[in-house]
Amino acid sequence: MKLPWLKPKEQQPRRRADVLLHEARREVASQQPNQFQRNRTLPQQPKDQSVRSQAHQLRTLRRRILLIVAFGAGIVVISLFVASQLITSVRVSLINTENAVDQSQQAAYKKVIDQYLDAHPIERLRFVVNTAQVLRTIQKEYPEIEALKVAGDGFGKAVFVMSARKPVAMWMTTNSTLFVDNEGITFSDNYYAAPQVQMVDNSGASVPQGEAVTSSRLLSFVGQIVSKAQTRELSVKEIEIPAGAIRKVVVHIKDVSTKVYMTIDRGAGEQVDDMVDSLNYLKNHNINAEYVDVRTPGKAFYK
Repeated sequence: MKLPWLKPKEQQPRRRADVLLHEARREVASQQPNQFQRNRTLPQQPKDQSVRSQAHQLRTLRRRILLIVAFGAGIVVISLFVASQLITSVRVSLINTENAVDQSQQAAYKKVIDQYLDAHPIERLRFVVNTAQVLRTIQKEYPEIEALKVAGDGFGKAVFVMSARKPVAMWMTTNSTLFVDNEGITFSDNYYAAPQVQMVDNSGASVPQGEAVTSSRLLSFVGQIVSKAQTRELSVKEIEIPAGAIRKVVVHIKDVSTKVYMTIDRGAGEQVDDMVDSLNYLKNHNINAEYVDVRTPGKAFYK
């Protein structure tokens, strides 16, 4: 039943009601910004500042610092190594020599090395030095040097340690007396005791220094003759290469006037045995022979 004094309630238009409802929802959403809502971007959350996160950040920072320190230390070590390998001063040393080395001769060797390093500045770093090339350069002027190596001699210094050729015989020509080593290389400066065996060249050919005057086979043969003769209590004092001979040698025995002809085409031991037997035969029969020829196997000729 409607009371007559009450006025009927006015209804809002539908469109206005929808607008008011939308505004009310927006107001509620603005008061709760962190709640998930459709078609809205989630706001960025603050980073976790937990103890675990802080420890991880410290480990990362520590790792970076260690890498930087290691890199710097590596650069310092490399720089010190390069500086220690730099050759600013050279010293020469000859080892295992029996005779004293003259200071002027050492200075001559040092001069050649300095000139080489000036021409090849990159090789002033000790680990870059081409010792084989340095040796060849020295041997052009001083063939008596056989081997060479480089060693440190203090900060910025290097010592070139050299070894000289050891002569197995003295090679005597009409013009000069040279020494010959086991490779057949001749040289004039000898730092060892004079060899007992003399090789006399009567062929008349000139013998330049630093070149092989004869084959290594001949020199090996001479060495075997000397060694085998010593085992038979004979001492070889001279090996002669006669004129026009290529494979023939004349052996002179100490305290024996008879010469012995040998050839490098036959074993040294066999010829030494034949030589000993022949000399004993001549001695036992009081024969004073000028020479004995043992070049033919199983036979010996004397005159």
